[in-house]
Amino acid sequence: MATQTEINQYIQTENLCAQPADQAGIALRDQFPDITVEQFVTGFQDTCNWDARTINVALAAVEWHTPHLMRDNMDDHGLNPSTGTLYRSPDIIPQQQNYSTAEAETRFGGSNWNKAYYNNIEYGQDNYIYLRVQNLSTLPERATLRVHLFWSRTSSFPNPSEWNPINPQTDGNGNTYTTTVTGLGPEEKRVLGPIVWAKDDIPEEGHYCLIGYVESDQDLFDRPEDYFTPDSTSEDFRFWVQDNDNVAWRNINVVDYQPNVSGFAAPQPTYTFFMEGLPHSQDTHALEMATDLPSGSQLRITYGQEEHNLKAPGNNNPITIADNINLGPKQKLEVAVYVTMPPKAQPGMYLTGFAQKQAGNELGGVSFLLRVS
Repeated sequence: MATQTEINQYIQTENLCAQPADQAGIALRDQFPDITVEQFVTGFQDTCNWDARTINVALAAVEWHTPHLMRDNMDDHGLNPSTGTLYRSPDIIPQQQNYSTAEAETRFGGSNWNKAYYNNIEYGQDNYIYLRVQNLSTLPERATLRVHLFWSRTSSFPNPSEWNPINPQTDGNGNTYTTTVTGLGPEEKRVLGPIVWAKDDIPEEGHYCLIGYVESDQDLFDRPEDYFTPDSTSEDFRFWVQDNDNVAWRNINVVDYQPNVSGFAAPQPTYTFFMEGLPHSQDTHALEMATDLPSGSQLRITYGQEEHNLKAPGNNNPITIADNINLGPKQKLEVAVYVTMPPKAQPGMYLTGFAQKQAGNELGGVSFLLRVS
């Protein structure tokens, strides 16, 4: 068997770093038929300084890995790190309806693949999650893919031991997962589900997050149990989502009813959520909002002793609510949002999202769905 030094020298001598990753991978495997996955990866990392995505393309070419995509947003095409909003993955689809697999494929796949869908999770009944997965390779997937889905409180992001698996299964080798995928064809896009979120496993009303990822034994992938440490932070979680195209994150709300508002200011907050400081420092944070509430809708946003009053612009453009919110290490700040709809607001479902930023970087956010009847 070749040594790592011999492998690295061959990559350098043959200038494999300048070749397309799939061709380079095939050339290296042909030269060293007994090469191990570890030697293969180390060679391209050390000699070419390739990132994980590029190496995965080389691995796929020799049928060691097929890259998969669960999108962070509609502009995510599998290039790492992804950019834009991370906490509203369109490929994690919470619903209150139990659609058959064929019906889910029709509703959420095909011509609807690039459409976003969302429902609140209704407390006290079974709910259903649908996932979308794409094979990024021009090769078929030969392995059985394990798909994992968890719910988490925002404070538990960097601690996978506190993530709660949804509909967990275990295979004969002791691998745990939520569901599996077999026979994923070249560049195939597939809708998975329904995944039942049983009513007895759904937490009380509040704001939570769904975390999903897809993997197999052949993946070069930082699994959460290996990636996170006791010192990991929410920012580390964000980087983990950004840097892995097979990971997705979606914020959700568990409600016990769909709130109805029509032409009055609710005496209780329409939405509440928490901002949280970074673990080890005191920093200034910003709060941004984007909403498709009808033009003329009034919003009163309060936190601490602060109050902001504004009108919805009638579009979904981001609005900076404040850019001077001072938060200490792990300090939590409750934000309350009161909505007053215009008297003649059209019935429908309206989405409002809030993002917390620090030094221009988005640390996280929440989204709320409001029904007007």
